[in-house]
Amino acid sequence: MGEQIKLLLVEDDQPTADEFASFFAKLPSFHMLDTVDGATEAFRIIIEDTPAIVIVDISLREGDGIELIENIVSAGNLPISPCIIVITAITTDAIHEKLYDLGVNYIFGKDESDFGPGSIAEYLIEIQDSLPHIVEQI
Repeated sequence: MGEQIKLLLVEDDQPTADEFASFFAKLPSFHMLDTVDGATEAFRIIIEDTPAIVIVDISLREGDGIELIENIVSAGNLPISPCIIVITAITTDAIHEKLYDLGVNYIFGKDESDFGPGSIAEYLIEIQDSLPHIVEQI
């Protein structure tokens, strides 16, 4: 099939996770490593499989997205620094400022009318050339 950019989705809402997994499965440029609903499992996958993109919700079944992002940022042993996309219904300026200060690349509000995997895929395609170049041979 060729080279694909590895992607991890960290989302506790199963319908949203299913929608994203189904959408990205149809895009030849991306390989969805997994969808998980907790910070601990997500961090393990990030360490073991080095996704180029991590899409993470703030509210998770176990842990939270901010804690996960802090762990990613402070991990000195990652071969790449993944592109971090946050999807959230939390819209406070203070949280958004904290996320951007941590190094989040983009925040998509779940309350936005165009929210969904399509808008995120459009953004990722726009920045594809600047993504970490760890790819998987499929």
